[in-house]
Amino acid sequence: REVMLTGEAFFEVKSSLEQPFRVVTGSIINEVKGTTFNVKYRKEFLEVVVTEGSVMMKNHTGSLILNKGEYGSFTEKNGFNNRKRADIAHFLAWKNNKLSFKSTPLADAMDQVELYFNINVTFTNDNIKNKKITGFFDAESLDEVLESIELAMDVSFVKKGRNIFVY
Repeated sequence: REVMLTGEAFFEVKSSLEQPFRVVTGSIINEVKGTTFNVKYRKEFLEVVVTEGSVMMKNHTGSLILNKGEYGSFTEKNGFNNRKRADIAHFLAWKNNKLSFKSTPLADAMDQVELYFNINVTFTNDNIKNKKITGFFDAESLDEVLESIELAMDVSFVKKGRNIFVY
């Protein structure tokens, strides 16, 4: 029982001590024997949040065991981080058509908007990329998300087809 993942997925895995379930993300193997958890793997950055049971993140350099309500991450550059308490609503917002940002650089937030709505985002001013955004946005409509971000961040967007320009 093994899958390879690039992107984000939520798993509900039936318990089987004889047959562990593995999610392979880059150089990391996330192994479980029965649990529910979310895995996000993009641009060589891995995040795992456990909602039930436990997950072992491992590779050739070490491992990190996460239990219910915990979050862990990994990058090739920095390795495993220490596990932390997870804000489950924040990490699973996407499952309920929401976008959630917590002190997120605008460039990273727009990366998520770009993926969610299958658009291309271009910043016309690099100075605004690091402005931090915090909020919980209904993702039913791209226009509503952009309008909310405009109000919260004092930026403006221009849409040209599937391209969004940030000013």
